Amino acid sequence: MVRHPGLLGLLQQDKKYQNTLDGLNSHLASQAIYGLVSSQKSFWVSGMLGEGKGPMVVIAPEEETGKQWVTDLTTFFPGKVFFFPAREMLQHQILAHSNELTAQRLSIMAKIARDKALCLVTTGTALTQYLIPGQIYRKNLFSLVKSQVIEWEKLIGHLSFLGYERVDLVEAKGQFSVRGGIIDLFLLTEDQPVRIEFFDDEIDSIRFFNLDSQRSSSEVNEILVGPAKELLITDEAKELARQAIHKEWKRAVGRLEKLGERSAIQNLDCKVREGLELLEQGFWC
Repeated sequence: MVRHPGLLGLLQQDKKYQNTLDGLNSHLASQAIYGLVSSQKSFWVSGMLGEGKGPMVVIAPEEETGKQWVTDLTTFFPGKVFFFPAREMLQHQILAHSNELTAQRLSIMAKIARDKALCLVTTGTALTQYLIPGQIYRKNLFSLVKSQVIEWEKLIGHLSFLGYERVDLVEAKGQFSVRGGIIDLFLLTEDQPVRIEFFDDEIDSIRFFNLDSQRSSSEVNEILVGPAKELLITDEAKELARQAIHKEWKRAVGRLEKLGERSAIQNLDCKVREGLELLEQGFWC
């Protein structure tokens, strides 16, 4: 639903704006728009979204400008515009990313997968970084519903595969704990963790709870569970990666041996071992 439709209606009187809409309706491959400054740009885009031209992606030059776009667009479309940040990493570098940033990115991906985003604002840097393919992400979204019968061990194993960290006590997003017939789970897309109580293999109740007091705040009938990491690596994919790494390692070592570069071989061995260890943990970017 659009807020302040009267303001957006003012754009209808602008001939250049109408020309832009005509271009969109004619499916032009590209259009160049000049002369707009500051919030005029977001006002222009708001008009197009109000005309039903979404969903739309806005590419900002840097994060600060992107967040200002979100603020401006949210004036007209509250809860429908989101900023998708870039990963803070160097390309070709292997890293375990911060949970906070990963949570933000995966939370936005969940909204896109459920068609909750009318407009996505991001940066050129974010667009150059690989993402989990949409079909794989959607395949690993699943619901837990009250009275649902589910294999206990299978659920625990799947949570680990999705990147949730098993701990004794849940304290942060991306963690889960198991005690008795209860699973505490802190989804990346929620502000509070959820407590799932089982009776045998049947879900008896699903309640959000406060981290500090451990008291339930609300009960729900269903929750949507999605990945807690951006890269999901199956055992089959790991084995293929190991084979490819070993093959390239042998080639590189052969070339370095001919050159007598013993120190380079040692450095390469060290890097390969580190990479394989991180691959086992599910980090490979």
